[in-house]
Amino acid sequence: LGNALRLALVFHAVTLALWIWVGLSFHLNTFYFAGCFLIAIAFIIEHCLITPTDLSKVIFAFNMNGFIAIFYLLSLWSGKL
Repeated sequence: LGNALRLALVFHAVTLALWIWVGLSFHLNTFYFAGCFLIAIAFIIEHCLITPTDLSKVIFAFNMNGFIAIFYLLSLWSGKL
């Protein structure tokens, strides 16, 4: 389980790096990058909620990903305003 959590951390970091690359490539505005920053905080919160010995909040963390997806869509949309 510890390896799975480390792999999730790596994938979240790569995702965030690619989103920043998208923002730079398409010259998106500050709203987009502010959204990416808030999503990075949400990723950190997710990783603080779950430990290999305590999975009691795994459903909350999983559901948080749905809100992150919607928030990213809104950040992407507002990034072109």
